[in-house]
Amino acid sequence: MCLGLPDRTNDEVDSILADILNKQIEGALILDPEKVGEVATKLSLSLSKSRKSLKTLPDMDEIQEEASNCTQCEWCVRVCPNNLPIMDAVSSAGKGDFDVVESLYNNDICYTCGRCEQECPEDIKIMDLMSKVGENNLKNQKFNIRAGRGPIQDVEVRRVGAPQLF
Repeated sequence: MCLGLPDRTNDEVDSILADILNKQIEGALILDPEKVGEVATKLSLSLSKSRKSLKTLPDMDEIQEEASNCTQCEWCVRVCPNNLPIMDAVSSAGKGDFDVVESLYNNDICYTCGRCEQECPEDIKIMDLMSKVGENNLKNQKFNIRAGRGPIQDVEVRRVGAPQLF
């Protein structure tokens, strides 16, 4: 159940951190919740410096440049379980128009199974394209929040909505 991790519950936090950071162990089983929190926090802070240079998703310009390599072979559409217009989305993105990709993302009709990317003869990273559009979409979302009180709580909705039920 513990994935073969060594039980380090009774060890000092610094000793556990040193072993993980020096790659002497891949991880540790720690049954003390406070110690887990301390180890996780210190480990995250230590690793954040080295991981800062890692880039997870390409920029929109890089995605557009890669999508411009689409030859419109239609393999992506053929293997899509939902028969989505992936080729149209990729070729439009190659021209700088991300609306088709956004519609696939916004309507949750793409499963992001990756079959299209796997079959693409041009090795276009279609899942990166979908993820980046989703990331941009999330950053641009806005919600109504009352000034000074934060979002409307579920309890408040029930108090107001309950008398209106038939």
